[in-house]
Amino acid sequence: MKCENPNPLDHFNRPSEQLLDEIRSSTMNVITEAVLVNQFMEHDDMDDALNCIETAISTLEDIRSKIESLHKESPSAASAISASKS
Repeated sequence: MKCENPNPLDHFNRPSEQLLDEIRSSTMNVITEAVLVNQFMEHDDMDDALNCIETAISTLEDIRSKIESLHKESPSAASAISASKS
């Protein structure tokens, strides 16, 4: 018998799966920008570091907007996402 970690969203309709994928992808983009900031700062390239920070902030604002949309669509699903992250 295979033991699986239950997905807290399985009992919801999945119209938001694309939105969840976009949030995951955007989160990875923020992480990439953070890595680039470190690399640029190591080489004293503050202009590029600041550009990466601005991009990351913009992406985080986009993530917030998507999570707010998800919450409006299904408050329980948004709560389940939060619970699954902790």
